[in-house]
Amino acid sequence: MTKILYIAGYGRSGSTVLNIILGNHSSITSVGELSFLPEDWTNHHRVCSCGAPYHACEFWKDLDLDQPPNPQLIQLLRKMEKLSFVPRILLGLVKDKDSQAYRAYQEKLFAYAASRAESAVVVDSSKSARDTVGRFLALRRLARQDVYVLHLVRNGLATMESLLVTGSNWAIEGHVQTSKWAGLRAAFGWVGANVWTALLGRMLGPRRYLVLRYEDFLADPSKALRALSRLCGFEAEELIERINRDEWFSTGHLIGGNRVRFQGKIRLEKHSQRRYGDRLKPWHRFLFAIAGGGLNRYYGYE
Repeated sequence: MTKILYIAGYGRSGSTVLNIILGNHSSITSVGELSFLPEDWTNHHRVCSCGAPYHACEFWKDLDLDQPPNPQLIQLLRKMEKLSFVPRILLGLVKDKDSQAYRAYQEKLFAYAASRAESAVVVDSSKSARDTVGRFLALRRLARQDVYVLHLVRNGLATMESLLVTGSNWAIEGHVQTSKWAGLRAAFGWVGANVWTALLGRMLGPRRYLVLRYEDFLADPSKALRALSRLCGFEAEELIERINRDEWFSTGHLIGGNRVRFQGKIRLEKHSQRRYGDRLKPWHRFLFAIAGGGLNRYYGYE
């Protein structure tokens, strides 16, 4: 069975860059935010990172989704990955027919992704937003996939600054309107995503759950990649050597994520020592201090 490395946590935590780096390994396929593929497949404004619509993309075009999943299936997929559905998964209260439908769809999707490059590991960075908090748990317990969770954490002030100063990716790309309550959503969203990821991730056991700070990955990518290799079993030196040579990495065929995915290729930038939060408004800094200051310190940030 193909292993799934699930990147969980909050958005703007560096998952797109990590996805790209990992996707350049000979035995790993990175697919980005796979949970959004059913909706994106027929949305002409949402395209693969290669720039092509999914039905015309070199990587995705042979996936049997010429006719999109029916609305009932899309609704089922969404329902079973939301936070509100987690208790039913934990208590074993999911209907057999729903579990079977969910499992059949996910098996097909991950098998296809793995087969395109004969990969042993598929990276899914759907993370832990409101609609995907329980996704990795559903993949493990309902779809019965071999799931390993990387809880990617970034300084909360950095993620909040990225969202409020740069703007939401979906808003920048013109898919949604900028939220009037972006500050509140960023602060409490960061807290909620990381708390729930920690609680649910630990239920999988220490051999399937790893916390990694994005800043630590940038500061010492060799150490971070070796920890990941021990988690889900791949040879890290292949990527480490390329990073040490300052090579370029192809962005591949990702679903969703940061706009860096459209650059075609990237190099891993050196760790920045900049003080985060300086570009935020004072009341935004105060709001984050109240909502997430304690959790930020828990993860080792000032």
